[in-house]
This record gives sequence, C-alpha cells and structure tokens, in this order.
Amino acid sequence: MDRYVFAITWRRTATIYWAHAWRAALISVGLGLVIGVLSRLLDSHVHVLRVGRVVFGSVVLVLALILCVGAWSMKRALQVRYAEFVVGVTPVHAAVAAGAPTDSPMTERLAFSVFWAMGWRAWLIAFPVNLVAGYWLNGTPLPIPSPDAMTNFVLMMVQLAVGAAACTWALRIALNLHYGNWRLELVPK
Repeated sequence: MDRYVFAITWRRTATIYWAHAWRAALISVGLGLVIGVLSRLLDSHVHVLRVGRVVFGSVVLVLALILCVGAWSMKRALQVRYAEFVVGVTPVHAAVAAGAPTDSPMTERLAFSVFWAMGWRAWLIAFPVNLVAGYWLNGTPLPIPSPDAMTNFVLMMVQLAVGAAACTWALRIALNLHYGNWRLELVPK
C-alpha cells in the first residue's frame, strides 16, 4: 500500500456511511412531508383517477426520489473532508502512478455508481435478515404491525441496526471496487 493512501477500515467506512445516511434521512423526511402535504391537497382529485395509475406513479416517484437522494447524499459524503482523510477519485490505468491522489471531481454519476454498489449488496443481506427478525418477533415476515407497541419498537430497532450494519459492510466493499476506469482512495487531507 502506498504511504499516501489510508486503509479502508471499519471506522472510516462507518464515518463515511454516517455522513451519507444522515443527509439522505434528512432529505427523505423533508420530501416525505412535501409529498404528504401535496397528496392531502390533491386527495379530492385522486378519486377521479384510476387507483392503479396512482399507485404505479407513486412507486415510480418514490424509487426515483430514493435513487436521486441516495446519489446526491453519497456525493456529498464522498466530498467531505474528514478528520484525517478525504476520499479521492483516482483513475485506473497504467499511465497513472500507483496510489497517486487526484483532484478529479466527484459527480452525481460517479456517486450513483458507489451508492448502487453499496445499495444492492446491503439489500441482499438486510432484506432476508429483517424478514427473519419480523417472523421471530411478530410470527410473520410480512410488514404488519403487532398489537404490542414494544414489539413494534424492538423490531424497528433491530431492522435499523441490521440496515446500518449491512450498509456499512456494503460501503466498505464499494470503496474497494474499481469502477471501470476509476476507483476511490482515502488520502490524507
């Protein structure tokens, strides 16, 4: 390893993930409030439309917002100057010296690649584990609330912890990947 590159440790990965997660959560709550207000304002007009179109449109809108918010918050997390390091975009080809940091800009497209690499890996772990946790606590893997509020709270905390751990693990992998002709490095600031 080059002396100008830091190792991608669990602590550094968790720091980067937290920088991504709080931004994504804050923006998602804000967008949820705006969408909630708009849906209440348009509630009388929704009855005129077919329910299937509204549901399909809502799902597509929510997925698009998740991907946009995820890419934007990942871009910001990868641009933050942390206590001991910054995340650098490094070209991958023979002409570039090994471990040489670069000033290539982090774009939404690059950030989306990292977000996607993290997201699908985290989902592969978090989804089945959360289904098992739901079955163990509620007796069903379906997302039906339990009559017991404490069981709902415990399940929510388990799912939050599983999601955070899976995303941190997946981000650690995503930080080590080569994305075609570029990769990420943790370099001293």
